[in-house]
Amino acid sequence: MREDGILLKWGVPTFAGDPPFDSYFIYRDYMLLKVVPRYINEYLDTDVEVGKEYEYYVVASNRWGTSLISNSVSVVYRRVK
Repeated sequence: MREDGILLKWGVPTFAGDPPFDSYFIYRDYMLLKVVPRYINEYLDTDVEVGKEYEYYVVASNRWGTSLISNSVSVVYRRVK
């Protein structure tokens, strides 16, 4: 967590698919939050409320479809000073 939001980071898959994946879909509470290109492996969620719990997971995508979902993480946002 940061003062300005929740920073998510994820590892790049060792096998990127064939064809390679081209983007990541970031989900919060089972709703699509953001799509980022494959060369980005972090996202700062600034639309959060102090004391509220959020659940996140990431899915990789290529032209054939999507990967399985990543492990999810639950976070309660607390402002860091």
